[in-house]
Amino acid sequence: MAPGAALMEHPTVPSVDPVELDRQSCVQLDQALAVEWLEGNGRQAYAASTVPSCPTRRHHGLLVVTPADLAEAHVFLSRMEEVLRVEGQAFPLSVARYPDTWAPEGHLAMEGFRLHPFPEARYRCGDFLLRRQWLMAEGRNLLLLCYQVEPGPSSQTSLELELRPLLACRPASALTRENEELDGSFRRLPDGFRCRPYQSLPPVDFTVGGGPHRFLPDPVWYRNFILIEDQKAERDHQEDHFSPGILRFPLRAGRPVALAVSVEGPERSPLKLWLGESGRRRQRWADTSRCLGGRVDWAARIFRVRRRDQSPGLAPYPPQPFQSGVDTFITLPGLGTACGRLSGAAQVLDGIRPYQKDGLLPSHIATDGEGHRWESLEPSLWFAWSVRHFQKAGGDSAFLHERMLPVLEGIHQAVQEGLAVLGLALDPSQLLHREGHFPLQLNALWYAFLAQLEHLYRDRGQSRTEKRFRDQRRAARREFLRRFWMPERGYLACSWSEAGPEPDLKADAVVAASLEWSPLTKARRAQVVQAVRKDLLTPFGLRLAVEAGSKQDDREVGEEESGSTPQPAYPWLLGFFAEAALRAWGPRRRVLEEIQRIWRGPSSHMDGFGLDQIAESFEDRAPYGPIGAPAHAMNLAELRRSLDMLERRAP
Repeated sequence: MAPGAALMEHPTVPSVDPVELDRQSCVQLDQALAVEWLEGNGRQAYAASTVPSCPTRRHHGLLVVTPADLAEAHVFLSRMEEVLRVEGQAFPLSVARYPDTWAPEGHLAMEGFRLHPFPEARYRCGDFLLRRQWLMAEGRNLLLLCYQVEPGPSSQTSLELELRPLLACRPASALTRENEELDGSFRRLPDGFRCRPYQSLPPVDFTVGGGPHRFLPDPVWYRNFILIEDQKAERDHQEDHFSPGILRFPLRAGRPVALAVSVEGPERSPLKLWLGESGRRRQRWADTSRCLGGRVDWAARIFRVRRRDQSPGLAPYPPQPFQSGVDTFITLPGLGTACGRLSGAAQVLDGIRPYQKDGLLPSHIATDGEGHRWESLEPSLWFAWSVRHFQKAGGDSAFLHERMLPVLEGIHQAVQEGLAVLGLALDPSQLLHREGHFPLQLNALWYAFLAQLEHLYRDRGQSRTEKRFRDQRRAARREFLRRFWMPERGYLACSWSEAGPEPDLKADAVVAASLEWSPLTKARRAQVVQAVRKDLLTPFGLRLAVEAGSKQDDREVGEEESGSTPQPAYPWLLGFFAEAALRAWGPRRRVLEEIQRIWRGPSSHMDGFGLDQIAESFEDRAPYGPIGAPAHAMNLAELRRSLDMLERRAP
């Protein structure tokens, strides 16, 4: 049974057939602007925009790169103004939002949009069909755009494409306005031109391949462009874009012309590079498994990157100077071992190992390989969880014992010696607390960690060390159940203090019930799953918490309390819900059907909003609108891990 085959039986779940949007979807501007695409180079650079190629968020851009000497991603090329001239008649292809107006309205010429194997927009311009395709060159900070007109009844007609690049050259988290510091000069290149608006940033090179071209200098600012999603979020949302001039080149039916935009030096053969890069991408797409698991594997490539120090890692989107250590280690099993990428997972784990400090793994992993931060124990325990998944997937035993076990021993030693720097302490009953406050998730992970060490030393035949960890684990289990388990409610307290348990139901409870080594019996796991299903589960994810005694059934709009505000529901938690259900009841038919059902909502959004991606979170009630970023690695990872559990029918 292929991963996701059971899910594919349901008609609302997307396959890996190419995502296509028809003309109607493209010309309805509100609908088209709500659909975003993402294209990466495997080195943390990317292109991202909407179907009409109109940026709506500050981190959108056609060339977004983290410069070599900076920690933060920068938007260099924000967008393009494009016009196809047919015998002197102008057909605008671009669209932009300004106060009180849209100008131009190139979306009205769109015939369709295609995502795979790389983004492609089609435009009807009189008798001609123009294709514009985007592609980030693998491993390079370089964007390729290819323009091609399909042969038609008037193939001898004179066609000219006019491009005006619009530059932002600012951090992806900021906005830019017209300023005197910008240098509007340019330098001609053999096949294009170079500009360097700011000396603190690398120059931007534009080169054309496939035909003659003209560059007409025309330095000008385009003012008050509106980023509509930032506007909706009540953030600063207007910025100015600088254009150094206009590129013009003729088009002939059936003959592609390629434009390379680079911040690493001019590309001498843009068309040759395009043909090679696009051919390799098409072949990889042809080799992609035609099932939901294959689609997740394909989509996940945007998050798998090589860092500046060449170590493999998982990059955040939208770009951040830091990646959460917890997010990284939760993501790795789904986008690594569940995809059969054992070697890549081992490299990520090993790449983090040198950054262990005083027994801790980083809580913030710097995207530039420097400036990591160590602020909590949780990342270290999730690291151990990720190592266990690597082991269960058949990871190399020598690597596990020689490279990973010393890291795990360092974590344990740090806890035993006391983590006062984090406000943590280990009491005689072997539970972790912060000033008398015992967090549920931290202690559930700590128990699983002790069991993991116990089993590793059993594998090594070191019975005395195994017994030491077994005794610690058993003591921790007794105290865990005494403090957290609430038999009258049938679930786990979210925390414990001398005042007693805090009875709110949190998603931490289902994480505790999902762990391979949990203090809970199967019956108690089942009770937790039932409580979570009743009060936290929605069609698009789990709510984080519900106050004890309140009722949070999934109700339609109108049944909610008057004036109440939708709360976020997180899709990635569905993976832990699925695992907890399998551990509670085993691979019964109803359990497998429920796992299929709970993922239908999030996976159906892979054809909209963030194409091939799952939004960061969703509203917890109808119409369950997406919230936050259009893509989130943990969501794809836990969907892929759930598909792997369905395939194996066991955790």
